[in-house]
Amino acid sequence: MRRILQVIELAFIVPDIVKAIVRGEQPSGLTVKWLGQNPLPSEWQAQRRVVAAL
Repeated sequence: MRRILQVIELAFIVPDIVKAIVRGEQPSGLTVKWLGQNPLPSEWQAQRRVVAAL
């Protein structure tokens, strides 16, 4: 059940962050392990701030 919730949370990542990940242009600190341990906020601007700080 926990894994399902983690995967569902990934579906709500802001599109421009997803595009950066697909292009391999995400910050080096933004890893699968990091995402598993640090859920992103639901608000898109907050997600951008968190990712920019990595």
